Amino acid sequence: FRQYNFIRDSWFEFRSSLYGGKMTRQQILSLCRLYIPEAPSGVVSDANAYIILNNAALEFVDKADALPTYTDFDITASTQRYALSTVCSTNLKMRKEGIWLYDASITTWKQLDSITGAEMNKRYSTWLNDAVATPQRAWIEGDFIYIHPKGDSTSDDIRIYHYAKSTDVDTDGEYFFSGSTTQYSWLAPYEETLIEYYKARVYIDILGGNKIQKGQYAEQKFYAKCLEAKNKLQYRSDLVPFHKVKIPSGLQPNRNMFQV
Repeated sequence: FRQYNFIRDSWFEFRSSLYGGKMTRQQILSLCRLYIPEAPSGVVSDANAYIILNNAALEFVDKADALPTYTDFDITASTQRYALSTVCSTNLKMRKEGIWLYDASITTWKQLDSITGAEMNKRYSTWLNDAVATPQRAWIEGDFIYIHPKGDSTSDDIRIYHYAKSTDVDTDGEYFFSGSTTQYSWLAPYEETLIEYYKARVYIDILGGNKIQKGQYAEQKFYAKCLEAKNKLQYRSDLVPFHKVKIPSGLQPNRNMFQV
C-alpha cells in the first residue's frame, strides 16, 4: 500500500510538471476523472464536480490563510453599522491586524480598539445614542461591522485587514483560487491538492462502502497539505502579515487593540 502511494504521488507530481504548473479548471477535472474512474460524468456531472472543487478551494484558503488582504470603505456620516457582505464582500475571516480608521482631519491611519458587543453594553451602555465623533473602536457580529462613536465625516475611511475567500471558477481557462484567467503564483503548487478534497467527497459521500477508507486517506492528505501551506506561506515576504513588517509613516497602531 505504501509503495502504491509512493508511485501514485510521484505520478501526481510528474503530471503537474507536464502543464508547467498551469492547471486550469478543465485540467484539474481531467485528473479527477483519471484518478477516480469509478466516478465518471454519469455518476458525478461536470457541474457537480466543479461545485466540489470550488468548495475545495474555499476550504483550502480558509485552512491555509492563503489570501491575506485588506479592504477599504468610506464612512457614511452618522452610520454605526455596515454590512460586511456589502462593504467587504470577499471577507472570509479577520487578520490579527484588525480594523483601522483613516482620520482625514489629521491625514493619519489609526488602529481601532477591538471589542465585543457584550463588552460595549457593559462599558458604554449609551453607545447606541452617543453623538457622532471620530470612531475609537470597532467590532464584528455576524455580517455586520460596528464602529463607535458613529463617524462624523464622510471623508474618513475604514480599513479591514482580512483573509479573502477564493473565487469560484465558472468558465474553462480559469484557475482555482482566483476564479479568473490569472493564476495566483504562490498557490500554483497547491492546485492539485484540491483533487484530494474531491476524492474524499466522492469516495465518502457518493460511492461509500469499501471506498470510504480511501476517502478518509485523501481527506487527511488534503488537510495535511493545508497545514503545510499555511506554515510555508506565512514566511513569504510578499505575503508577510502586517504585524511583522515596519509600519509606514502616518500609521499609528493601537497596541491594546485586543484588550477589552
